Amino acid sequence: MGQIEVNSRLGKIIIDKSKIIYFPRGLIGFEEYHYFVLLQIKDKSPFLLLQSTENSRLGLIVADPFVFVPYFRFSLNKIEEKILRISGKDEISVLATVNIPAGKPENTTLNLSGPIIISNKSKRGLQLAVMEAGLPSHVVISEFVQERI
Repeated sequence: MGQIEVNSRLGKIIIDKSKIIYFPRGLIGFEEYHYFVLLQIKDKSPFLLLQSTENSRLGLIVADPFVFVPYFRFSLNKIEEKILRISGKDEISVLATVNIPAGKPENTTLNLSGPIIISNKSKRGLQLAVMEAGLPSHVVISEFVQERI
């Protein structure tokens, strides 16, 4: 399938084109960008960079929300399953955007109200707007990790 060079916050990286994820609707606030790739920030880190292949300045830090919030819940409707080309949740990966406030890394939050769903097979993605009863829109990661210890 070939390779492409992607410019990112991590520098120039050569990636296999098969790793590119297509977001038919783009991401919330970035609807004009449709092609992204997941990049490992550091070995063994729970954080990844969801990097646009179309705009080198657009890279979102993301993480698996279940690592921090095991009770996290969301649902997919039939249209979303069709867009992703999946038949069930066992075929997807779920990510949440991470916000690290400047100079205050201890206040890093995980956005639970806009999970990013990626089909592992079709490499198609969607960002959902989730409003689950009893679920906070954001959690401060450091507070949650301390509660689990």
